[in-house]
Amino acid sequence: MPHPSDYESLLGIARMPLGERNEDRVPAEDEATIYVTNSDHLLEVHARLVDISPHGLRVMHRYPGMPVGREIRVLHPAGTQKAIVIWNRKVEGGYESGMRIVGE
Repeated sequence: MPHPSDYESLLGIARMPLGERNEDRVPAEDEATIYVTNSDHLLEVHARLVDISPHGLRVMHRYPGMPVGREIRVLHPAGTQKAIVIWNRKVEGGYESGMRIVGE
């Protein structure tokens, strides 16, 4: 079992400013297409926006291999943006991915 000071340390980390994570998120339900380059081919992943902020977005999709750390392109009703996949998690009905927007 972790020592209580370990929990305090983790709580301190959780309270630290995380840049984009401190921005207000706006719920979204728009369709999106994620373009992932895998070695020698371009993969098109159909997705749905869950929420969006000035520097990030969260999407739901059914692709289990979304590459964390990889730059991808996201096409949605507001335009096309370059983003980096920050995290993925399995959820009911598929997967969610958090992405940091890095350009257009």
